Order: sequence, then structure tokens, then C-alpha cells
Amino acid sequence: MSEFKVGDKVVRIKAGTGDLAVGTVCEINQVSKSGCVVGVAGHGGMYSAGCFELHNEIKTVTHEGKVYQIGGVYEFSDEGIEWRLDLLTSIDDLEDLPFKGKSFGWELIRESKSKIGTITPAPIKLVDSAAYTYMFGGFDMIGIYKKSVDRFIRNDGFTSASCCTNIRLMTVGSE
Repeated sequence: MSEFKVGDKVVRIKAGTGDLAVGTVCEINQVSKSGCVVGVAGHGGMYSAGCFELHNEIKTVTHEGKVYQIGGVYEFSDEGIEWRLDLLTSIDDLEDLPFKGKSFGWELIRESKSKIGTITPAPIKLVDSAAYTYMFGGFDMIGIYKKSVDRFIRNDGFTSASCCTNIRLMTVGSE
């Protein structure tokens, strides 16, 4: 279920149905009861909420499975003993000190206790035709992901991927 509300500025992040190109910034003018589909000002029809994200000016970078905000204030250290506040300006995986602050390059980074910048898990990348378990409407479900329609296909129907939570790739295990 989306957390969009009427008046939110959003950007299209995934292709899908309709005439909006990826990267288009628009305003939400309608949200369905389920929150899974939204209407946007100046464009007829409804769109899957999963094709949009809130538009903000904060640039993010994914590094080792975590998302960092460029311009956010974090605590930095080289050895994990002393930590100093600095402004994150970039991340370069190829450097010995991958985290670049306004003042220095750093080896380690963590969220500031003052919660100025955030580190969140990176979103799951769904694989076409792979099997997943997920939560929908308070129930555990199993489905095959179809990228072309951004849905999980089940034996009794389908579920829009943007309406699901706790999505986990099913893998074959052996003992």
C-alpha cells in the first residue's frame, strides 16, 4: 500500500501503463482506497503507485546494500574509535577511504545520534519469473513475479507488487 496523499509531488521511477515517461515529476490528485493506484494532475487514468516515489531534492547512493543521503550529516571514523560529524559529499567504492566528507575522506560511517542523515536497507530488486513469498492484506502469499505487468501471479489470481510487503525470494535449499 502506498503512503501517497493528494497533493504529494512524485516522480515516475518505473515504466508501466499510461503516457507518463520515467523521470516525470507530477502531483497526486487522487488515491484509491487500497492506496495501490493513484491519479496524477494533468494525466487521465490511474497508475500503479509502485511506479512512483516521492520527489525530493535529496540525492541517495547505494553502497554495500545500504542507502545513504548525499548532503546528510553522519558520524565518520577511520578506525571506529573516535567518531566525528561531517557532511557526506560522495561515496567511491574504489577508494581506501570510500566515504567522502566535506572535510576528509573516511573509512567508516554510521548514522548520527542526532538523526540528521539516515541509512536504510536497499529496496529488493525483483527478478522476472522468480518465485516469491510476500504479505498482502495481512496474509502470507506465494507468487511468480512478472516484470511486464509488475505483478505476482498466483494460481487463484494476481497481486500488484507495489501493494505487497515483506517480499522474499524463494530459494531451493538442500540439507
